[in-house]
Amino acid sequence: MNYLFSIIFGIIQGITEFLPVSSAGHVAAISKTMGLSYDSALLFETVLHVGTLGAVFYYFQKDIRKIFFEFIGIILDLVSNLYLWLHNRRAVGHEIRYGKIVDNVYRKFTVMLLVTCIPTALIGYSARNLAVLASRSEYGTGIAFLVTSLWLLVISLSGSGGIRTPKEAGYDSSMWIGICQGLSVFPGISRCGMTVGAGLMCGFTRRMAVKYSYIASIPAIIGALIVEIPSSSLSFEGAPGIVMLILGMLFSGITGYFLISITIRLVTGRHFRYFAVYCLLAGIVMLLL
Repeated sequence: MNYLFSIIFGIIQGITEFLPVSSAGHVAAISKTMGLSYDSALLFETVLHVGTLGAVFYYFQKDIRKIFFEFIGIILDLVSNLYLWLHNRRAVGHEIRYGKIVDNVYRKFTVMLLVTCIPTALIGYSARNLAVLASRSEYGTGIAFLVTSLWLLVISLSGSGGIRTPKEAGYDSSMWIGICQGLSVFPGISRCGMTVGAGLMCGFTRRMAVKYSYIASIPAIIGALIVEIPSSSLSFEGAPGIVMLILGMLFSGITGYFLISITIRLVTGRHFRYFAVYCLLAGIVMLLL
């Protein structure tokens, strides 16, 4: 492992994270080809996700800022309603009306994201050990690529997509997207492809499906970092190892930032079938190996 490979890994991560082709599957396949140990590959992949996470923060900074403040507002309103509930229990004949929690579009969006996090966390954490076993096998990654290919083909042929925005969407849609995002813990199953496809199947507009998918990835990636970093073996020791990690992170973030807008155009242009063919070929290659 050297500086050039760190940069190449970063670029590959930045490209594949925001396309429906599974960044984890690509990193796992290349790591096996290079003979990296599992712990080294896992740590490096985790750091690369920090770079693409930064790209999402920067690209959607206005939306994320509004979501953050609405989240704080929701907590404050819940505390206020709890106080009113305690007051109303003691009051006799003079109850105070509770404040409305979801009173604008961004609050609805925020609550939808919270609902999405629940199945993602449950599936991602409970299936973690199984995902580790799958990542160590070319068969597991190859089959996962084929599953992604089939899913993308179904989305493409069904002509999914509608006119729903957060205002019209239901929380059941958020739950389904969260389930699909949780399944992407397996290398080869594309998080972007699964969540964007689920959004389209739930009737989201194409731009809304992409935006929701990327912003929903923030808590998922942060959760993965919290789980993976303490359990990873720090195999990149010393100053050269730290520089390699930083280089990979920077290039994944820079590449990912430019890929977000491209992906939005690709999805709105209904190009999922091409990625379905790519994942089919990737799966076949992994199985033949």
